[in-house]
Amino acid sequence: MGVNAEQFAHGLVDIPMTKDMAVRLERFYTKFGDQEQLSAGLAIKYFLNEEFYLITGGEIQYDINTNNAGFPQRELMRLNFGMGYKSERNLRIELGYKPMIGAPNSDVLENIISNRESTFFLKARF
Repeated sequence: MGVNAEQFAHGLVDIPMTKDMAVRLERFYTKFGDQEQLSAGLAIKYFLNEEFYLITGGEIQYDINTNNAGFPQRELMRLNFGMGYKSERNLRIELGYKPMIGAPNSDVLENIISNRESTFFLKARF
């Protein structure tokens, strides 16, 4: 829950494919007032060694607030580029860039931060 009663939920699963590669499935839910958004992503992780890895993939975001649109509609699409670090104590830090592809399809979600812009990201998990 955020300062202005925003709600956020994030889910992430890494599925190992080979010794050097994994597939990442990611889901992110945001609610700000009566505006809701759901993002789904698919990425490839390529391990350079035991500590460092590269990430690349795509993400699509939907406006799921049916009060405004009457049905879910695609909001925008992004690509993901980045790199990550995994320590011996299982701390993971990821830094990257998400450029937006094309223009958003609706004007519904104006209040959600970074909704309409290309963004840098810094993630930490432990």
